[in-house]
Amino acid sequence: MDTALAIMTINQIPPTERVGIVADLWDQLVDDGFQPELDSATAKELDARWTRFKADPTTGSTWSEVVAFVKRDRP
Repeated sequence: MDTALAIMTINQIPPTERVGIVADLWDQLVDDGFQPELDSATAKELDARWTRFKADPTTGSTWSEVVAFVKRDRP
């Protein structure tokens, strides 16, 4: 199956199921050892955030706080 046909087929699936497909594909890429390279701007931003966090760990969020934030009710 070529990519265009695969995308056309996937686009017929409801959005929530498509998100699951994307997650499954990403997990498979990780399982296969894929490690995308960071561009310099992203690497610089991550370094700056890490430096701020090391200087004051209270500025960070716990994993449970992040999950709660993502799952919160929105207007």
